[in-house]
Amino acid sequence: MPTQKVKQGQYNFTPDFFTPRIGVTKIGWWVTFSKNCNYIHAPNNAVHQKSWLKWGGLSFDLNPFEKHANSAIGGFRYTPEIDAIEVLDYWHIDGHSDHGIGREPLKSVSLGETFPWWLEINYEQKTIAQVFLIRNQKIVKVQRFNKLPKISWQVGAWAGGQIPATQDMDFDFTRIIRWVNGLPAKL
Repeated sequence: MPTQKVKQGQYNFTPDFFTPRIGVTKIGWWVTFSKNCNYIHAPNNAVHQKSWLKWGGLSFDLNPFEKHANSAIGGFRYTPEIDAIEVLDYWHIDGHSDHGIGREPLKSVSLGETFPWWLEINYEQKTIAQVFLIRNQKIVKVQRFNKLPKISWQVGAWAGGQIPATQDMDFDFTRIIRWVNGLPAKL
């Protein structure tokens, strides 16, 4: 599995940034947070301690540099009280950011646990569904957009917004390439 890394003192890591996805209707990844992926967002800043990081997703815009284009992104944070990663759906909708602050997490996963996460895109209805399949529980979150171009760009991990990572973190992020009855299947 390829490992995505956010190094100490850096802001982001974006794999496949210049690989456009044209008309993709379903795309997903296997996600595994490594045992040392215990980065607490902005530990010295009480306002941001419960903020969410991004592990990846798609941004829908003709311009790959438009960071706040319509996008669907998986969000996460390490919570030391339960020694687990909490996950959440993260969006940019018609120029507005929904970064999840104040919202409850969808689910918790253990460090080292692997789960599939994918996007289902309907261009006619201008909707995107984020689907999390964690311990046989399927969680689906859907958002509607005013415009949804058929070109998209992969978004990589983003740690810290204006605050750089305070320690290294890494996780495995492997593209799902086989589907059986609409669900991801391991090779």
